Amino acid sequence: MAKLNGFSTEVRRLPRGRTPAYRADQLDSDLLQVLAASEIPLSAYEIATRLRESVRHVMAVSIYRSLHRLCAEQRVERVEMVSGFRIKDTPGAVLAICAQCGRTVSVRVVSEHAAIEQAIAAIGFVASKVALEASGVCSRCAE
Repeated sequence: MAKLNGFSTEVRRLPRGRTPAYRADQLDSDLLQVLAASEIPLSAYEIATRLRESVRHVMAVSIYRSLHRLCAEQRVERVEMVSGFRIKDTPGAVLAICAQCGRTVSVRVVSEHAAIEQAIAAIGFVASKVALEASGVCSRCAE
């Protein structure tokens, strides 16, 4: 076994049945595909289950890291009412969440969103996030 700078240069193999680590960019891409295929917001554990079914096993902590990264990039948003995540498709929107089927739709309300942010700032409050969500019944479920 050779040594380089005091470290072993031996190549270690993963135990049988184990796969190499998921690259962050690949995990982000796979996670976005899972979210894009769903009309309902998904939890990190639901995302992990769907990835396990289609691609490979992923630990929930890796999913949370990826979600944190994608939320910071504003490609994904957290839906507070259902503790799930979805693709962020409309900035300055209110999320309409169906209480029966879970389907979530963005409704663009940029001026109202800005007015709320201004009102909050006027009282000296620094908001890190403004979440506008409405719960009710969608047109599909109302029929």
